[in-house]
Amino acid sequence: MTAKPWKEQQKAHQRREILSAARELFMNEGHTKMSMRKLAKAVNCAPGTLYLYFKDKEHIVAHLIEESFERLMVQMENPPPSTNSLQALRHSMAIYVQFGIDNPDHYQVAFIVQRTKEMDEIRKAPHRSFAFLREQVTTCVEQEIFRPVDPELATQGLWTNLHGITSLIITMPNFPWVDKDQVLNHVIDGALAALLPDKQLDLK
Repeated sequence: MTAKPWKEQQKAHQRREILSAARELFMNEGHTKMSMRKLAKAVNCAPGTLYLYFKDKEHIVAHLIEESFERLMVQMENPPPSTNSLQALRHSMAIYVQFGIDNPDHYQVAFIVQRTKEMDEIRKAPHRSFAFLREQVTTCVEQEIFRPVDPELATQGLWTNLHGITSLIITMPNFPWVDKDQVLNHVIDGALAALLPDKQLDLK
């Protein structure tokens, strides 16, 4: 193994170590209390070493958010075989919610934690997971499965429903939910039914 590939592997490993420690520190202490000094202590390196990999704390948080989006996107892009456009959209919506429930730390980093001006400057456009949902909604409109609605408006409406129920389940685990699966299905099916011409949902 030459020196260059070995150094690149070491740098990649160190970068992963930093991000892993940053996620745990961020979720335990929050954005305001997280510092590069604390992160360096968690990684067992000098504070200056962190700046060899990331510009500042905000860029580390931005990378955590991107990583969370990518984990979600991988699952959304793999619907079950032999599904129609409406079923594929419903699958993506269910995956979104389930991902948040199964990965609360990733979801909170991506969607719930308070974002700063610097973080929003790093990512100004919606992530491709939202664009993916919008493409699916557009297909349903074009195929006349949905009423002739604005796809952007419809997608934002669906996302609002998904984010609402996901956030509530994550942040209120002790709420006396009737049955979480029942609630999730009710929210998803209700949101989709509102876009159908006859307002009746049939995914059988």
